[in-house]
Amino acid sequence: MINILVNDKSYQFEKKLSIKELIDELEFKDRMFVVALNGEFVSMNDYSKIRVEDGDSVEILEPMSGG
Repeated sequence: MINILVNDKSYQFEKKLSIKELIDELEFKDRMFVVALNGEFVSMNDYSKIRVEDGDSVEILEPMSGG
């Protein structure tokens, strides 16, 4: 069991997930966003390669309009 923080909300998963799998699991896949893992932005090309570890913090940030 792994525990991760996504957008300041705690989640538990049975196994380590790639960022892509996490996005799919949380149903963000059809939206525009960027991902930061432990405070560092991750290239979209690496979403399938990078696995989220126990205790990691993930921010999924969607663009906002306005100023």
